[in-house]
Amino acid sequence: VIAWVKNHGNAHGLDTERIYLMGQSAGAAHAASYIAHPGQYAPVPHGLSGAILLSGLYNLETLAADELTRSYFGEDTSLYRERSSIAGMKNSSVPFLVAVAEHEPVYFERQALELLAVLHERDQRLPLFVHMLGHNHLSGILNFGLADDRLGPAILEFIASHLD
Repeated sequence: VIAWVKNHGNAHGLDTERIYLMGQSAGAAHAASYIAHPGQYAPVPHGLSGAILLSGLYNLETLAADELTRSYFGEDTSLYRERSSIAGMKNSSVPFLVAVAEHEPVYFERQALELLAVLHERDQRLPLFVHMLGHNHLSGILNFGLADDRLGPAILEFIASHLD
């Protein structure tokens, strides 16, 4: 998708110089993997201006190796270190906005905290973080544009703060 936007976006009125990748839940895990493993997913520099990760999984080693985890990430848990995106995000230069909902399963909160710690170590400051109070795994993203939406304005602030 990123390559398509870069190659064809201008014809559709898109800004191909400033691309922000956003994912929620499994989408956040996929977006993080794309950034963390450029040799596998992005053979040419991806050139992202930023990433917005909402309630994702980034460190497979700290997840419980239960049936659900194995069904999604594979049976061979010895591969979880190399399949995790946490180390690669530390080595990237991509700016991040990280968000997690208040009423998430606890492992999403732990994953967000691990990511925040890695990004803090990388940048010597915390990235923009949104704790979506009063929301669960889905309601935060479904609240875009409503009166009490905190995430949408934070995304706009994040993008505005990274414009050239």
